[in-house]
Amino acid sequence: MPKNLLSSLRVRLLFLLMLIIVPVFGLLLHNALEARKQETLHMQSVALRLARLILLEQRELIAGARQLLPGLAQLPSVRVPDAGPVCNREFANLLVQYPYYANFGVSGRDGLMRCSGLPMPTPVRIEDRDYFRRAMETGDFAIGGYQVGRITGKSAINFGYPLRDDHGRVDGVVFAALDLAWLSRKLTDIPLPQGTTITILDGNGTVLAHQPDPEKWFGKTIRNTPFVRMILERGMEGTDESIDPEGIHRLYAFTPLHQAGSDSAYVSVGIPRDVAYADLDARFKRDLLLLFLIVVVVTTVAWKGSNTFVLHPLRILARTSERLGNGDLSARTALQRTQDEFGQLAQSFDQMAVSLQRQRDEAETHDKELQRTNLALRTLSAGNRTLVRAADESSLLQKMCSVAVELGGYRMAWVGFAEHDAEKTVRPVAQAGTDKAFLDTLHITWDETEQGNGPTGTAIRTGRHC
Repeated sequence: MPKNLLSSLRVRLLFLLMLIIVPVFGLLLHNALEARKQETLHMQSVALRLARLILLEQRELIAGARQLLPGLAQLPSVRVPDAGPVCNREFANLLVQYPYYANFGVSGRDGLMRCSGLPMPTPVRIEDRDYFRRAMETGDFAIGGYQVGRITGKSAINFGYPLRDDHGRVDGVVFAALDLAWLSRKLTDIPLPQGTTITILDGNGTVLAHQPDPEKWFGKTIRNTPFVRMILERGMEGTDESIDPEGIHRLYAFTPLHQAGSDSAYVSVGIPRDVAYADLDARFKRDLLLLFLIVVVVTTVAWKGSNTFVLHPLRILARTSERLGNGDLSARTALQRTQDEFGQLAQSFDQMAVSLQRQRDEAETHDKELQRTNLALRTLSAGNRTLVRAADESSLLQKMCSVAVELGGYRMAWVGFAEHDAEKTVRPVAQAGTDKAFLDTLHITWDETEQGNGPTGTAIRTGRHC
């Protein structure tokens, strides 16, 4: 069997092995992709719960402000226009008690502030603020839009409540500014995936609050970034994948915050995709490495095993077949008679060789018999012709010996007479061939002694061919 054919067979065996391994890799890849999908849904669900938590916290703070402001409106220091220093101190103390508020303040009906929990280096007017106008117009609790405070410099949502004089007329507004950054900072106490960002945006795509690095992002307009466009276009709660302003691919969840008039804001939670998939990627790499090691081990075993269990028996069968083809019918595989395919094939092969050798031996035997028969017939025919033409017994016997040597193919032929003397000797009377000197050295008898037990003596005594 040609070497390249054996190599091809080995390659085919390895290719078959690869065909078995490829579905395993495909299944591994499929499971990894399915795990990624599930992890994406899980992480987006986590992010959405965090976004909803901020929304829920804001609603609770709005409800708290709705209860707090009517009480503040009844304080003497708030109702009396000239009690500014006392009011300032009381509101400063409130900021310590309620850290999620950026400021508390009071303004007159003209919008000029007369009290603030934070210092006012210069007079501040708020008559243009939504919460002030609504509180003055409705005479009830009002929620303003998302804004940057003129005193605090922070992004906030302000709540206003009307102040009434002794006659029940609206005389001003007491307000509280909810710190939006505090909302996002509150979630930092919750264990979050590494690199998670929390962003609060207004309807124009301006950053009102951001965690981490609030100072870096505060006030920046990022409307044209993919994830902000996605949020503003949908305008409702949802999840998706997008790229943040820094080019990081994130899994996002977002939800609108409380809407005040035409103003709106959104909170988004973004988890880096690499972080979300870190464990899955590590496990996939481990599985790939394990599969690679298995492939290496299996391939090595298959490479060596194919030589021992497949190619070696095939080589033996090939060499034996070649010997048989060259006429050596004694060739045998010498493989063990096992019950596997190679054992059965070797047994059948050897049985075939035995059968071929037996047939050849029988044919050779038949040919030899046929040759002997033909030779005997030719010798007999020549002997008959000699018998007819012979003049006397001596010449007849001599010519018959010559015919036996020349036509019969014998090295020597001789005729002897059995004498009836005391020693029962055999006397040669005719001879042909190359061993005449050898015949002269023999002392042949036909009695039952050691010298008479040869083929000549035995034939004379028994009268049979020997």
